[in-house]
Amino acid sequence: MGGGKNERGDGKMQTKTSLGVPIELEAFGAKLRAKGVLKSGEAFCLISAQWGKSKDGQEGLKGRVWLPKGREMDMILTIPRKDFEKVLAEAGAAEAERAAVRAAQLEADRQAALTACPADCEITRRLPMGCDACTAEYESEDGTKVLDSDMLPLVHGWAFISRAKLDERRAKIAARNISVAQANAKREADRRVAFALAKATGKPVLLSRWSAECNDPREECSQDVCAEWAHPDGSTTTTRNHCW
Repeated sequence: MGGGKNERGDGKMQTKTSLGVPIELEAFGAKLRAKGVLKSGEAFCLISAQWGKSKDGQEGLKGRVWLPKGREMDMILTIPRKDFEKVLAEAGAAEAERAAVRAAQLEADRQAALTACPADCEITRRLPMGCDACTAEYESEDGTKVLDSDMLPLVHGWAFISRAKLDERRAKIAARNISVAQANAKREADRRVAFALAKATGKPVLLSRWSAECNDPREECSQDVCAEWAHPDGSTTTTRNHCW
């Protein structure tokens, strides 16, 4: 059957169902649309179509069909599978081509920004703003994020942030990561000691204690005191005590 491309450059072709009904297949990225006219003379449009099976085992293009006057129904169009696969393949190739063009443009913009960037700065991306319109968040190429009270001008889509400011943020992140790692190491060491003590004494040893919302709606209690215990056999249990 005849083919072509739509305005996006995706695949488009004419085919027929097993009953001889002419169908126009058109891809939009990974989605497929089928349009045609039923033998009753009604025009229909099947959107977001996927290959599937009907209840009686027929294979074809399956989806929700929109009919005139706001009516809709589930339908399966028994078209040649090769036509379905050809249109999707053409759409995939077109999307890959568009992605390559976008990537090339992004890299060209990045190189232009690097050329324009002052020696004491780094290029950063402005992240989507939240509810605070007075500050903006910027992210460097290594993922370091900083806040700036000024809406910095963009050069080829990039903003320039002082390297000293980024390095200060990096140092804080590194120190925090070291602190977290040390705390985790101490916690694991304390747990090993607790399990060793439980095994030596044959009695449960407290591992940790915390407060949590009461998990029993039958109790007139809002908070529970929870505790995790190490046992001589290496297992753990959690207890909860209600606070009335």
